[in-house]
Amino acid sequence: MIRVLSVTWLAATLALLGAFSTTAHAGNKPTIAVLGLEVSDAAGAPTPADTQAAKELTDALRSRSKLGTGTYAYAPGSDKELMELKLLNSCDNEAPACMAKIGESLGADMLMYGRIEKKGRSYEVTLILLDVHKKAREKNTVAELALAESAGAPLQAQAKKLYAKLTGEVSTCTIAIKVTGGAERGSILIDNEEKGNITNGSGQVANLPEGRYKVAVEMAGFRRWERADVTCSAGQNASISVDNLEKTETGTTGTTGTTGTTGTTGTTGTDVISREGTTSQSGGNGWKKVAIGGTVATVALAGVSAFSWYELSKTGKLTGKDEGFLKYGQFCTPDGHATMAGVNCSTAGTYDTVTWTAGIATLAAGAFTIYAFIRSGSSEGSAEHADNGHRKRRDQLVVTPVIAPNGGGATLEFNW
Repeated sequence: MIRVLSVTWLAATLALLGAFSTTAHAGNKPTIAVLGLEVSDAAGAPTPADTQAAKELTDALRSRSKLGTGTYAYAPGSDKELMELKLLNSCDNEAPACMAKIGESLGADMLMYGRIEKKGRSYEVTLILLDVHKKAREKNTVAELALAESAGAPLQAQAKKLYAKLTGEVSTCTIAIKVTGGAERGSILIDNEEKGNITNGSGQVANLPEGRYKVAVEMAGFRRWERADVTCSAGQNASISVDNLEKTETGTTGTTGTTGTTGTTGTTGTDVISREGTTSQSGGNGWKKVAIGGTVATVALAGVSAFSWYELSKTGKLTGKDEGFLKYGQFCTPDGHATMAGVNCSTAGTYDTVTWTAGIATLAAGAFTIYAFIRSGSSEGSAEHADNGHRKRRDQLVVTPVIAPNGGGATLEFNW
């Protein structure tokens, strides 16, 4: 009795293990085999270049299945040629039943096969995806491949498109970043768009379509780090080590205080004094520019007034004997007649107006220029002696326009 129970328990255990094994196998990805493409040339026998193009395209398609990131997994040991297997299995054509037999011999659930035919200046690529168990064609596609695209990167790109079209594969990759010697938190930007975060010095961005990207890292207190043309391959991690972050330059601001002082002119001013920082001199520089501009304007107006006064000294003021600074000029009589050839006494009124207008404007510009010089001097003195906590005493600069009454010209007198 005991032996019967033991045998029964053993049989039940084996049955459970078999069921578990079957379930585990069912959870795996279905396998796929990619057969070497047949090659033909519509104009005659295939050339070595045609054969090489077929081989490279086959290898590119197989590499997609070997990534293991898509719907199907690579069937081990299935790198076989279509023509060879058709001969071994007596397949006169590519009927689904016969092709399914080939797939079963390779241990594959799905079978990809086809041909590449040269037509003029391009290749016509025909691919078929067969469900081995159903013995039925799942999908097929036809694409044109230019001769210039039958090698290198263009061929790889074409193989990726064809494989994805037949299998529905969406190949993705991951970019992983490790930061050393910097902050522990930050942001990861892919093509200038924030896609992930840095935590404890590391981070990653997953589910990216394979390709090339511009990767950047931004962390507080450090300059932006970036690298262009980071290649991210399907089913793989592109690992990047960031160990050369540069710290940003940050300035320090000192403690400032406000002290009101009474100047020698009797006006109360306010000086901002920084003992630990830097006092801005933008105000002083502004008034200095105004003072320079005022000086130029004063000189120009003084020149106009002097020239007009000189002409007035010749023509005189004809509005009346006792009016104006001059009763009459040297070469004009009070009634407006010239006593010297070439003198136009009719311009006396104009010169009289210009003389007084330019003269008043000169005095106004000179006074404003003096004020600007005083303000610029006060601002500079305040900045130079900010560290001592008091204002530097400056002598005032006085600019005085001097116009010669005899028409000899105009000068500026500087006193300080």
